[in-house]
Amino acid sequence: MNDIAFTVSYEIRSPKRGSLLKDAIISLTPLLSFCPTFISIANHQPEEKYLKGAKGELRKVIADKYPATYFFAIALQRATGVEVVPHLLCNELEPDLIDDLLLGFQYSGIKRVMALRGDRISNTVKFSNRYTHSSELIRHITDFNNFYCTKFKIGVAGYPDIHPTAISSEHDLFFLKSKTSLGASFVTTQMFLDNQRFYDFLTRCSGQDISATIYPGLKLIVDSSNLIQYKKRFNLEIPKELELLFFNIQKNDCNIIGEQWLFHQCDDLIKNGQGHLHFYIFSDEDINGVFTVLKKLKEQYPR
Repeated sequence: MNDIAFTVSYEIRSPKRGSLLKDAIISLTPLLSFCPTFISIANHQPEEKYLKGAKGELRKVIADKYPATYFFAIALQRATGVEVVPHLLCNELEPDLIDDLLLGFQYSGIKRVMALRGDRISNTVKFSNRYTHSSELIRHITDFNNFYCTKFKIGVAGYPDIHPTAISSEHDLFFLKSKTSLGASFVTTQMFLDNQRFYDFLTRCSGQDISATIYPGLKLIVDSSNLIQYKKRFNLEIPKELELLFFNIQKNDCNIIGEQWLFHQCDDLIKNGQGHLHFYIFSDEDINGVFTVLKKLKEQYPR
């Protein structure tokens, strides 16, 4: 069993305005020691609102904007030598800008992108020249590859617990199948807390002849509020055992329970043939907890 090897990757958030590249690298240093195969960069879509001026003209106001995400992705890849996979959000970008970004990525050595719809759909102004569905963005990138002879690999999201807006698992899988048919070659799943949900997802994908590489997405739970938040936002199935553990312990013990649960998830996935683990890293607690889990896994599987 100790001869089993596994690899890791991370998803991190784009940095806040005014932060320094060296600060991001310093915070990631513990996790970089595990030689990730790639780091994906979640691009937070800005909220766009328009206010009318005195003469009726519209003035754009952007709140909660994380600018320069794509420059950060390029800089991070050059500084660390780790492959970086930027997120492209279809309802944030105009088609011409997508082309410009892809050309920039090509020159900078970025070879993979994630094509996503984006979470925020509450913008007060809708733009007819922006894509509504990630399938449209995938088609755009595929056409770009064909026209410019580039070879961008396209990643998409998968949902072991079914997307919150999907009518059924069959409905959800139909759209995933269509995305892979359009050119997506790898899938990163939404976080899941019950491994059986992931195994069932793999079985359903296999039944639909979805041949894309599927990476299991994992997230450390740090307190009971996470369970409530993720259940509501991502339609996650919360295992009763985990729910009981978190609601019957002291606050100071939450990190220990979360790390133990994540370790057992990872250990089970590795033993069941999953050679790659993808971690969502959104806070210092995530960094510290995932480091502890990976250190323990490497001790168990030293290869």
